[in-house]
Amino acid sequence: MGETIPVKILAEELKLDTNRLIDEIRREGVDVSVPSSSVSKELAEKIRAKYFPRKGVLKKRTINVRETVTTEDVAGYEATIDQFIAEMERIQREMTEDRREIMALQVETRTMLAQLIKAA
Repeated sequence: MGETIPVKILAEELKLDTNRLIDEIRREGVDVSVPSSSVSKELAEKIRAKYFPRKGVLKKRTINVRETVTTEDVAGYEATIDQFIAEMERIQREMTEDRREIMALQVETRTMLAQLIKAA
């Protein structure tokens, strides 16, 4: 028999209740009754795809290659690359700021929760 994965492990991976996963597996025509039962890797992949479908494949970009490249072309490419890098750095700064804001909200929430517990 091919490789298998225990139902319990698959349920943990998918963050599903084992009984719900067992029902799902039974709907696929496989007889399982306990979390220690195992299913084939193929069935596990099918169930994973159901809960976590893969995003569409990225479109391939085509690059037009020319025999000769002028210095103007190179300057244009460098400017475009510089713009891309600047945009990525800006996004990274915003993400860092968002992360700090989220952490501050978490601290504030924990503080409020602690105050509510003390008051109760």
